[in-house]
Amino acid sequence: MKNLFECADGRNFKFAKPQAVFRAKTLPGGYSVTPNRNDSAIRLIQTTVAFVGTQCERGCTLASRYRSVCYRGDYRKRLEKANLEGAICYVEHHFNSSENKCAAYTCALVVSSATPITKRWARAYCRCVAERLGTTMRNGDGVVGLLPGDRGFSNIAAAAMPAMLIEPLFVSNVGHARIIRSREGRLALAQALADSIAEVFPNGGIVGLSVGHKYRDSRPQERGASVIGGGNEADLAESVLILAADILEGVG
Repeated sequence: MKNLFECADGRNFKFAKPQAVFRAKTLPGGYSVTPNRNDSAIRLIQTTVAFVGTQCERGCTLASRYRSVCYRGDYRKRLEKANLEGAICYVEHHFNSSENKCAAYTCALVVSSATPITKRWARAYCRCVAERLGTTMRNGDGVVGLLPGDRGFSNIAAAAMPAMLIEPLFVSNVGHARIIRSREGRLALAQALADSIAEVFPNGGIVGLSVGHKYRDSRPQERGASVIGGGNEADLAESVLILAADILEGVG
């Protein structure tokens, strides 16, 4: 399947090397450009390729409009850094786990007093995951409001920008774990996150990324829940965020 990009001038172009990563190159000739109704977003769709400083055959330069920063340290310290640097949004990636091995839904946690744009982003993210992986969204739209004292509240409460803690799949569910452990599954999750950011924050800026259960000064060995079939929550969540950063930094 050829991959489809949307250009800033409202057109798109296609190419057919999904296994490659191209940077600062010009697309080879022979690829068609057709009208696209989206006139502003330059967004990767069903692709594994990131472009930085790329030109399409019509001369559209795709210079990155996003810069992804992975923040480390204890959660409060991460938020303080993101606030100081003026991040436009902040996402902490987790996977869910339950004693109920049949538990299977997608959700995004936000503080209960979250702004409308934060809730819009959370809904967009859950929708993108559900569309790509066929998951069920918790509470109908996937959004869960957190109150002080709730698990995860302190991870995002001090954010000065839209912030959410995402739990797209369950590491304790056999089917979900299979997706999490596959590169294709993690690419789908990364694309869903990138799509939601491009949809809600089209003007670009610094995107704050945080790996749940990893890089905490107070608990350096923590890695979260074990994944059925092998691996751990934190390392696989980090893999998704790395892929999402590559995608976003290819968005002009």
